[in-house]
Amino acid sequence: VLESPIPAPTIVDQIAVEDLLYLVQQLPAFYRTVFALYVFDGYSYLQIADLLGIREATAQVLFEKACSK
Repeated sequence: VLESPIPAPTIVDQIAVEDLLYLVQQLPAFYRTVFALYVFDGYSYLQIADLLGIREATAQVLFEKACSK
């Protein structure tokens, strides 16, 4: 039997994921968008800025504010 290099999520991991998704859903839309693009989709602040038509520094500030909420 081959072992998977990534262990299957435990119930504790699943709860943590569900909690994170719940918290992200509670963010105001613009914070949520920047947070999701950065964390879940792997976009850089520059890519987010280009996508949303904002400055790179603004994308970073929005992400930081999302994390502090």
